[in-house]
Amino acid sequence: MANVIRIEILNKDSIDNLYGRDAVLEAPLLDDISLSAKSDFSSLAELVPIIQTIKDKGMAFVSTTKNELSQGLIHLANAIDTPRWQKTQPFRLTAKFMFYTIDDPEFDVFVPYTVLQSQSILTKTDRGTYITPGISLQTMKAFNKKGDEAFPEDVIKKSKLVSVHIPGVIYIPLAIVESAIPTVSKEVTESGYPLWANVDLQLISALPANDGYFDNVLAEDVRLFKQSSKQSPGPSLTGRATPI
Repeated sequence: MANVIRIEILNKDSIDNLYGRDAVLEAPLLDDISLSAKSDFSSLAELVPIIQTIKDKGMAFVSTTKNELSQGLIHLANAIDTPRWQKTQPFRLTAKFMFYTIDDPEFDVFVPYTVLQSQSILTKTDRGTYITPGISLQTMKAFNKKGDEAFPEDVIKKSKLVSVHIPGVIYIPLAIVESAIPTVSKEVTESGYPLWANVDLQLISALPANDGYFDNVLAEDVRLFKQSSKQSPGPSLTGRATPI
């Protein structure tokens, strides 16, 4: 049985022109999921280049004059060259999934993939301004203060952010869509909308990767199970945009 991906569009203003309300997009996955997370490292010598110069010249002098290096000098060189944490990159998630026609090709296919793609491009508002993807400097202070647990409203209203949940795999409460590339069927319905669309999605977490995202997935699985139990016999596995 194929897993599903569940993407919640957090900024209502960024999808007003396309859908008119907040939406949760849920679709079956077509391929295996790729999750990338890494940290960058640098040495003390890279931080203070003069230390590298002193070390290299000192070792060259000693090895030239004595043809050997002391244990203490080797330990010092190792300490200077030891990789030290510099920063941790955000999670990068790559997934491919499908929206397909069930009842209405506009709301089953067209609306979901255009809403999702709009999260990676500019959105024009009624005021003539543009909402940009990601987080702006204007909202960075509030975002850094509250982080990804509080869903700060002042950040959400001025930024394009989503949450992504893949049951049993990962839950990222705040993420940025880097790209959402649809492959749209050449077959269309009488209304002119495509029958289906496959979407290649790339997104990054708004914060540096941490193992809390793996811990969060269980809580989100339980929450959605309880929610679906109250609303229906089981969660939907369709590609339909689900109004909140």
